[in-house]
Amino acid sequence: MIAAPVNLGDEATSQLKIWSTEPHARFNDQELTIMRLEGQFYWHTHPDSDEMFLIIDGDVFVETREGSNDISEQSEAPLTSRWLRKGDVFVVPQGTAHRSAAPEGASVMFGLKKGALLFMKDDEKEPEDAGSPEW
Repeated sequence: MIAAPVNLGDEATSQLKIWSTEPHARFNDQELTIMRLEGQFYWHTHPDSDEMFLIIDGDVFVETREGSNDISEQSEAPLTSRWLRKGDVFVVPQGTAHRSAAPEGASVMFGLKKGALLFMKDDEKEPEDAGSPEW
């Protein structure tokens, strides 16, 4: 069965729940998920998949621990911080510890291998003041 086309703009503006993980499209063994982000998300990794970020609207702050899968707050792994803006595409390599934040809210399309996206609920994201970067 051939799926209907997905309009990024329409899907991004219709997202009412933040950090929702329901895929919008699938191809090969990949899933594309359009999410509304608000606040700070916790450190995590995807051991079996790279993670692609495509910023649809807003700005997203991404921190990565280069070459490390250490997700502890006390990690001493080298930290790299990046601002992603509307239209930017960024890929976090498989197994790399990372977290993202959208202080003003943002819509993002994520691409990962099927089943690699963490199950996220609103109450699992970090409070905005818990270890938040200086935006």
